Amino acid sequence: MPSLYSQLVGALIPCPLEDHSLKSQYLPCNVLDDLITPESISAQLPLTDRLYSYLISDPLPSLVCQGAKKVFAILVFIGEPQAIRDLIDKDNITDADLPLCRKNSESGARDYNTVVSRAGHIIHSFASWKEARIRDFLVNQWVVQAPMLSELGKEVKIDPQCPLPLIPLHKKSPELHGSLGVVVHQGRFHPAHQLVSLTVSARATSLSGCLHVCLGFTADLKRAQNA
Repeated sequence: MPSLYSQLVGALIPCPLEDHSLKSQYLPCNVLDDLITPESISAQLPLTDRLYSYLISDPLPSLVCQGAKKVFAILVFIGEPQAIRDLIDKDNITDADLPLCRKNSESGARDYNTVVSRAGHIIHSFASWKEARIRDFLVNQWVVQAPMLSELGKEVKIDPQCPLPLIPLHKKSPELHGSLGVVVHQGRFHPAHQLVSLTVSARATSLSGCLHVCLGFTADLKRAQNA
């Protein structure tokens, strides 16, 4: 059976946007639910942890499944799945803390091993990590940050590093260039990233339409639906 790492990498989908900073890969959220399970989590832990869990019930896999599947997936991507224990036990980290970033010092420089959550709380477990491994985490975290579409016609502001969960309408969907750096891409949102009620169309299976990217900083998703 393929390793969990191989399965996660094989499930990555490239965002079809080109020639700007939003281009990246994303891991659909339904893949997290399918692949990150108590069994697959336990299998990634050190042997001593697995033996311990046979003697005393280990709550860690359940805690990860309840709110830290994205964090665990990132750790698998960078080859550090065992680090989840400290991140859970010492920092009580959850997916809601993502994305993480390095903390700026008073001089304006970034302290490489002082990592903070989205809300600005220090994640103390990273203090013992090597700088390269912290960088790996911060870079790889974006593959699990693809947003959910919750409302038609609503402006969605995202970080320039965040991939969009798009699927091209065609093998090579044309893009239209407008004024002021605006590029219009044709595509549809991945079905697993839609929270919009499909009652708007009984035949709708996936929302699609045009995505406006302005200078790579704001994604404005205009109304779309399959007819």
